[in-house]
Amino acid sequence: MSREVEFMLSNDGDIMAVRVGSVAFIDDSPNWWGAAWGYRERLGAMAHSHPSGHAYPSNEDLTTLRGYETALGQQMVFYIVTDKVVSLVRLTSHHPLKATITQMESEPWWTRILRELSYEQNGG
Repeated sequence: MSREVEFMLSNDGDIMAVRVGSVAFIDDSPNWWGAAWGYRERLGAMAHSHPSGHAYPSNEDLTTLRGYETALGQQMVFYIVTDKVVSLVRLTSHHPLKATITQMESEPWWTRILRELSYEQNGG
């Protein structure tokens, strides 16, 4: 079964928190936002999967990312992981829907874990 999964990542690239959603989205959760606030001094990036295979952020993704940066008062790095690629997303202006998106040639170590959780097969 495929589903969206999200990681909070430290400045050193360690996985600090994980949450799991459905095939199409992850519910917005006050607990998740609270964790981001609690980790704000160490929080370096967010990563989430797109089981659809679409390697680019949705408008909802971009406005959520803008919300993280605004609430935490810092620029962040965001990753979108599909079964084949990892895209690096950086917000570029104060407009909530503007970002630069780069497909990464070298994938972070945690990508394998995110894919395993996102594309877990029943019985496997």
